[in-house]
Amino acid sequence: GDRRVELIFVGGHTPATSIVWLPEEKICFVGDIVWVDQHPYMAQGNTQEWLRALELIRNLGAEYLVPGHGPVCEPDATYRVGEYIEFMRGRVRDYYLAGKNKNETKSGLVGEMLEWFPVPPERKAKIESQIKSGLNRVFREVQREEEESSGGSIQVATDDDEEDDD
Repeated sequence: GDRRVELIFVGGHTPATSIVWLPEEKICFVGDIVWVDQHPYMAQGNTQEWLRALELIRNLGAEYLVPGHGPVCEPDATYRVGEYIEFMRGRVRDYYLAGKNKNETKSGLVGEMLEWFPVPPERKAKIESQIKSGLNRVFREVQREEEESSGGSIQVATDDDEEDDD
């Protein structure tokens, strides 16, 4: 037809995440890169890619974003998700540098992360589990970054590590 549609690979939420940009309409379908007033699911994420994807979306010139979770919004909605990811990365790094293991980090941070967005009481256990999965992923990212920057050996987490919830 006559409509220009751009598919843009961004990664971030999952290794295959892409967005759909309609430049003439100034509308971007951002999928799970943007969550409005909700805790993002981060278990398969790459937070560095995710943050770059949010910046790319802000710079497209869109008037409206169609997120995977939440109502249609403006590009400013990308900031809160980015702040959440940056906060989680920073706090996980604090715990890691203090010598805490992954389970200590999750136990210590799930409450802090839970406060970011409203959670209905009936969904609290599910959201806590979702946050813990994200903390698992971010812990492994931070661990890899710190080991690479110090020239140390990199220990790859196993699938068993990924599912720990306590």
